[in-house]
Amino acid sequence: MKDMRRLQDLQIFDDASRGPLGSLHMLFYLRGGHLASLGAVITILAVALEPFMQQLIVYPVRLVYRESGKASILRTDNVSYAAQGQNGFRMDASLDKGIMNAIYNGDSAPSLEPFCSTGNCTWPVFHSIGVCSRCIDMADQVKLEGACTPGDFLEMKKNCTISFQHGIPVVNPYDGVGAASYIAWLLNYKLEDPTVLLAGTPYIDGNFAGVNNPLFALGWLEIDYSSLTNTTPISRAMECMFTYCLQRYNVSVESGVSTIKTEPVHLASMNQLSGWNVTAPLLPDKDKEKTTTFVVDDSAGHSLWKSLILDLVGNATTWVESTEYFIPSNTFIGTARAVNDKVHMMESIAQSVTYSILEPSNQTMTGLVGLPEQFMHVRWGWIALPTFIVLATILCLCLVMMCTKRHNVKMWKSSSLALLYHGFGKPVEDDGRRFTRLSDMTHNAANSRARLAPSGNYTWELQVSEGGVVDRAR
Repeated sequence: MKDMRRLQDLQIFDDASRGPLGSLHMLFYLRGGHLASLGAVITILAVALEPFMQQLIVYPVRLVYRESGKASILRTDNVSYAAQGQNGFRMDASLDKGIMNAIYNGDSAPSLEPFCSTGNCTWPVFHSIGVCSRCIDMADQVKLEGACTPGDFLEMKKNCTISFQHGIPVVNPYDGVGAASYIAWLLNYKLEDPTVLLAGTPYIDGNFAGVNNPLFALGWLEIDYSSLTNTTPISRAMECMFTYCLQRYNVSVESGVSTIKTEPVHLASMNQLSGWNVTAPLLPDKDKEKTTTFVVDDSAGHSLWKSLILDLVGNATTWVESTEYFIPSNTFIGTARAVNDKVHMMESIAQSVTYSILEPSNQTMTGLVGLPEQFMHVRWGWIALPTFIVLATILCLCLVMMCTKRHNVKMWKSSSLALLYHGFGKPVEDDGRRFTRLSDMTHNAANSRARLAPSGNYTWELQVSEGGVVDRAR
C-alpha cells in the first residue's frame, strides 16, 4: 500500500485469499502481469488436488497363477489296444463310438475339456498323441476311362474306371442294386472282400492328401445325374486321409470358457500292422532338452484302420426311375451327402476319435490355477498436477519473499490491522507515533476493544473502548 491504488483492490485481494471463485475474479481483474496472478492460478488448480490424489493409488484385483492339481487336462504318450479299452469294451468299440458321435452330433460331439476349479487356468504348451485328418480337392485330377456317362451308370452294363492320381480306382460305380450317386472308397488298400478286413490286406504306397503313406486314405465322389449324356459327370471329388499324429496343445481357461488350440507336429507314416513312434519334448517351449518317446502299438493302429473302413467306406445307390432318391449304405454316406463343408466334418471325426483315445488315459498335464488377489497400484500419471501445484506454490512463495525484500516492505504477510490503525488520510511521511510493525499492532489489538458507532455528524466511525478513534473511515 505504499503507492496509490484503487480502493477496490483491497476487496479483490481479500476475496482471492478466500477461495477459487475470488481467485478467478482476480485473474480477470488483473489480466496477468502481477505476481498475485500466479497465486490465483495455484488456488484454482488446488481445487483438483484432492481428486487427483485420490486417483493416484488404486487397489485392483488381478489373477495370480499357481501350480495346482486343480488344473488338469488329459494327454497320452502311449496308445495301445489293451490300455484304450474302457469299461469292459474293446478299443474298437471306443473308436466306433467316437466316429459315430462326430457323424451324428458334429461340433456338439463330446470333446476334450480341461478341468479348472477356479474358472481361470493356463497350461504350458505340451505334446500328446492324437488322430489328424487332412483333405484336398481332386476335381481337376479325376480320370475317367470307359463308358462313364450317367446314362451308362444307370444301365449297369458298361465298364467305367474312375481314378485319382494315386491309389485304388473305382471300377464301375454301381453294384447289383443300382448306380452310385455318392461313393466313399479306400484309396491305399486293396480289399478283396470289403466285409473281411484281414491284417495282411495289400497296402498301396503313395502320397495322399499331401501325406506320405498315411494309415487311412479315403476317396470321395459325387455324381451328377441331371444330364444322362454328360461325359464329365463328377460334380465333386475329394481325397482325405486319417492317421495318428503328434499334436501340440495350447490350452487356457478364462472366465470359465476353455480354449484348446491344436497343431499337428508329426503325421504318422504307417500301415495297419506297423505301429508308430516319435521322440519329441513333452514341453516344447519350456523344456526342450527333456524328450519323451510317443508310441502307438500295431494293434492300436489296426483297430483305428478297421473302424474307419467299417464306418466311412460305402456308397449311395440311386433309382433309375428317379435319380433324386437314393439308398445310403451306411450312416456316414447318408449324413455326409447333406454336409457342404466335408473338410470340417472329417476334422470333427478326427477330434472325436482323439477324445476316444484320451478318455481312458490316466495321464494328465497339470496347469496353473488363477487365484484373485488384490494389490496396490500407483498410477504415476495422476501425480503430475499435484507436483505442479506444489512446485508452483514454492516458486510463488519465493518470488513474494524476494519482491517484499527488494521493495523494503516491512510486512509481507497480509493483515487488515494496518488499515484499521492508520486509517485514511492524505499521503504523509511516517512518524514515530504510528505503528510500523505487524507485531506491534497485533499486540495492541489483543488488548483493545472496538466498535462501529455513530458519530455526532451523522456518520459512522470505528471507536476503541477508551473512546479514541482507531479508523476514521466513513
